[in-house]
Amino acid sequence: MSLAQYGCSVDGHGCCATAPLNASTTKKNCLLIGDSVTNGQSGLVASKLKDVCQVQKIIGNDAGGESGCWPISSASPMGDAIDWDIIHFNEGLHSLYPRVNNSKDLAIWADQLANFTTQMQAAHPKATFIYATMTPMMVEKWDTRPEKFRNDVEDKNAVAVKTVQANGVTRIHDLYHVVTDVCGAVYKNCTLCDDESKYHPGIECGFHYSAQGWEVIATSTAATIRAALNALN
Repeated sequence: MSLAQYGCSVDGHGCCATAPLNASTTKKNCLLIGDSVTNGQSGLVASKLKDVCQVQKIIGNDAGGESGCWPISSASPMGDAIDWDIIHFNEGLHSLYPRVNNSKDLAIWADQLANFTTQMQAAHPKATFIYATMTPMMVEKWDTRPEKFRNDVEDKNAVAVKTVQANGVTRIHDLYHVVTDVCGAVYKNCTLCDDESKYHPGIECGFHYSAQGWEVIATSTAATIRAALNALN
């Protein structure tokens, strides 16, 4: 049972689920915050780090949504505070929708990310924060929109990295290039990709990954977190 199951809610944000487990008392406590890519790799990351930390996850909100739920969702199932050692987070591919293509909207988007980052830092001043860039969405490179609007992921990654660095996050996990280093700078098909061609004929690569892809991404994430844990010792 958790506070969410009892109906605990935050005004304007609905019912906010808690972290699924109580804090570990024998290992470090590590948290993944992000999108479906974070969710897809989370089991492998937890397995790869099981010797040194208990890995939990919060999936599905953008920075604007997470801000209101943070006090609850970062706690144990019954609301006890968890003293996170590592928080690995990203803004998530879901934040591409609705589209943000102008400087005004990008500034609002960046402010939301900055606000969420500083909220987390205030709540957990001893935690090490790692910001992960969004993974590629290569379908954009082949659609019919004007060319200047085909770089949403890349543009937002640049804004996000600049934003979190300005707020004291020094560890950047470049998941975008973890994928493109294998698949190429621009691609339609890659062995790392799940076959999502039924959604966009002729283009296999979309949001998600094959077993090989999840392994590559999770290995990188686990190594990044392990390095941060080693730096604590």
